[in-house]
Amino acid sequence: MDQDKVKELVRHLSESHDDTVRKFSADEVLEKFSDTTYRICRVPVQLELVLEMWQQHRILPEKLDDLFKYALSGILDDRRWQEEEHSDYPDTVARVAYKMLTEKRAYDPKSHELPQPLVEELTTRKLLVTHGDVMEFRHDKIRAYLAFLYFKDRWRSLLTDPKTLVDSNWDSMIEFELAQEKQPNIARSILFLLLERDFETAKRCFAWLLQNRSHLCVEWHQEFSLALAAKIVEDVRVTLS
Repeated sequence: MDQDKVKELVRHLSESHDDTVRKFSADEVLEKFSDTTYRICRVPVQLELVLEMWQQHRILPEKLDDLFKYALSGILDDRRWQEEEHSDYPDTVARVAYKMLTEKRAYDPKSHELPQPLVEELTTRKLLVTHGDVMEFRHDKIRAYLAFLYFKDRWRSLLTDPKTLVDSNWDSMIEFELAQEKQPNIARSILFLLLERDFETAKRCFAWLLQNRSHLCVEWHQEFSLALAAKIVEDVRVTLS
């Protein structure tokens, strides 16, 4: 959505007649919006979460990572789960989200991959919703963020595993990884490994990096552009042969 559409939707939601929604002033919140806030709110579900964050705490996220940490705070609360002797729960939900993303599937409650307390927390927060006999995350971005939490400490082993199949489902997960990455050499390694797994995904993620965090690839963007070109030539040669 463009900026005008974001403003229109904020005003509409501020006038909601749903008694469960805490009223807020559209003018008050829009005065606090920065360019970053507008960029985050281009995606409708992210706008909903931003307004929920404002209604609950009167603060706005400074970056996308902050928003999803808020949305998933109950799920990713290490202290809470340690006190309940379930310290593995945050990693469990991240692992299941990663499997759902890479295997292109919904969550089957009968599989019991997720412990019931996690399912209850996710459904109470309306982050996991029922569709017939299966369940889906409220939005692919939520699934992607949780999958990123699994991916971020395992990216090298996952991307060098010949069984790993990379496709467009990976885009948002990789964007979350690149959005929080501070080391150009790590970003470079991830992109080059992606290129080995799937050309189109690597190309899209590189374009995202150039547009959003170009400082991470200042030293190697030409090298990667040449690698992309070489891959195209190689594929054409294989096709013609």
